[in-house]
Amino acid sequence: MRAFLDKFAEWGVRPGAVQSSYAMAENVFAVTQSHLDGEPATVPRSRIRDGHDRSPDLAFSLLDDVFVSSGHSLPGYEVRITDATGALKPMV
Repeated sequence: MRAFLDKFAEWGVRPGAVQSSYAMAENVFAVTQSHLDGEPATVPRSRIRDGHDRSPDLAFSLLDDVFVSSGHSLPGYEVRITDATGALKPMV
């Protein structure tokens, strides 16, 4: 995403124009999507690896890989994360 934004910034592509979502083959479009008027939330890999606060960091870091949030559930969808046994896993 960073490379795309860097490449097309001179043509007016704003960071808020890039969105993230999670889709499933069983759905027509998507299950989640980031907010349309802002940049997708990111969490630096080191923040998770080092066990620091897991709150989203909206600033793209040039020195650290980041995980990109898939956004919030779209209306009418409920997202649950489970392990192999079906037990619910906490959402971060």
